[in-house]
Amino acid sequence: MSDIQTFAGEHPYPVALRILGARICLSRVKMGLTQRDLINERYYERLLNDVESGLVAPSRDFLEYLADSLETTIEEFVGYPLATSAALNPAVTPVLPVNTEASSQERALMNAHIQVETGQPAAALSFLQPHNPEETPVELKGVFYRVRGYALLSLRRFQEAEADLEKALALFEEFQPTHIFQIEITRNLIGLNFYRQNQIKEALKYHQQCLEAVTSGQITNPRFRLMLFSNLANEYYLLGKWELALAIYKKDALPLAEQGEDDLLVAAIFWGAGLAFQSGGELGQAALCLDRSVHLYRKQEAWHLAVQVQDQLGLLFIRRKDYKLAEEVLLSALSLVETMDEPRIRAFVNLNTAYLYSQIGELNRAIEFVETSIKIGRDLGDALLLGQTLNTLAEIKMAQNEPEIAFQVYEEAISLLSQTDQLLILENVMQDYADALKSQGHLEKALEIRFKMRQFA
Repeated sequence: MSDIQTFAGEHPYPVALRILGARICLSRVKMGLTQRDLINERYYERLLNDVESGLVAPSRDFLEYLADSLETTIEEFVGYPLATSAALNPAVTPVLPVNTEASSQERALMNAHIQVETGQPAAALSFLQPHNPEETPVELKGVFYRVRGYALLSLRRFQEAEADLEKALALFEEFQPTHIFQIEITRNLIGLNFYRQNQIKEALKYHQQCLEAVTSGQITNPRFRLMLFSNLANEYYLLGKWELALAIYKKDALPLAEQGEDDLLVAAIFWGAGLAFQSGGELGQAALCLDRSVHLYRKQEAWHLAVQVQDQLGLLFIRRKDYKLAEEVLLSALSLVETMDEPRIRAFVNLNTAYLYSQIGELNRAIEFVETSIKIGRDLGDALLLGQTLNTLAEIKMAQNEPEIAFQVYEEAISLLSQTDQLLILENVMQDYADALKSQGHLEKALEIRFKMRQFA
């Protein structure tokens, strides 16, 4: 609070506050940081936002903190060498050139960065569209490709995103090799791009490289560390290494999450931790984590994320055989997702609702929900979604005493899931198929499936 009270009505620098704020914002954008990445117990987000907007002059201490965090100098912000004393002298004649306006490319990058960080990637691309990155100054070219790549990733235009992010990484490594944070933020985004395509092994390679910079002490930013630990834990979990995932959550991610102020990021941590605890058989702890995640997402009105975690919570209650509570949670999630244009999420909620009714013997109701999910999966061409949905259909067919149809459905599910890196899910489906074969006396075929499972392990 003292930073605002001391300088709100003063002009301690011979540069317009609007220009000073723009330079700070541009430096942050170059690093790939959000405002929330720079807050701590002393400096809060509203203060940084006011400084970048040119509404408030930062104190000398705050300016030094920003310069250090953004790997630059105060002189770069204000456009002249500051006196060594704490007092700032407005009468000092600037000896460095001071631009009165940010360039059009700089303004485009700042605006695009803000848009993509606030979940508006299409708007971000509209700011960048008039500019050719190859005509951008070399110190901004990597930033341009990174921001555009992030926007394309958010729009699920994965191939285009990969090309831009790889260009950004190459530019940073060649021209700014000492700016480790910029490099690793870009590498993290490349990993995220693979993750969202269900290419988990490729994602893990990039995030493991990021981890080297964290463990070596080159990156100490708590928010980046939290995101990275979350990514690594999720990837290990999806590759079937849930014990390693749970260890990362317990040792690294959850302690940092408890200190965090970013509700969306903390919600993601509790989501992943809930799944890992569930795999470890700690169902009570899993339910607490998932419920906390739902609460945080709802608090931030991130409804599409809240409904996904609520769906997982319903599935957990099914596994605990708390069917009444599971039905309440899933039907609530289904009601919410019907208001969204999120077909993939809707498919998963229908899938787990079908699973619920199959478990309590209401097979006709189960078929209705699973068929909805299958149709969406085929329309989207989503191998992961369709494979899981077909597995549930196969279980229902077994319950309806139609084993031959069930076996055909299991085969298709395994074929689809084999095209993904989701080894834990694939292993579970193969186990279900082997058990179904054994129950019908097809022991040789069941052994064949179990042998294949060992190959995937």
